[in-house]
Amino acid sequence: MAYLSEEQRKDPLSAITTYFDEISLYDARTSFWELFSAAMESEIMGNYTKNARSDLLFFYKITMELMEASLLLHEMIEGKSLSYTIDSDK
Repeated sequence: MAYLSEEQRKDPLSAITTYFDEISLYDARTSFWELFSAAMESEIMGNYTKNARSDLLFFYKITMELMEASLLLHEMIEGKSLSYTIDSDK
C-alpha cells in the first residue's frame, strides 16, 4: 500500500517537509514510543519469540534513526542550522 500522493512520489522531499512542518521530532519520538510500548505490552506479544521481539526493537531503533536523519535533511533543505534537540519540544 502506498501512502504517498502522486505529487509526493514525484517530489519525495515534500513529504519530509510536510511531516516536520506538522510535528516536532520530540512529539514524533514520543508518539512512536507510546505506540511501540503499547504494542510490546499487548497480549499478542506473548506469541512472539525472543528473536521476533528483538527484531521489533531493532525496527524501532532504525526508525528513530530515520526520523532524525529526515529532520536533518529537512533542515538542510530549509537552509537551517543542522542541529536539533531530542529531549524537549523546543
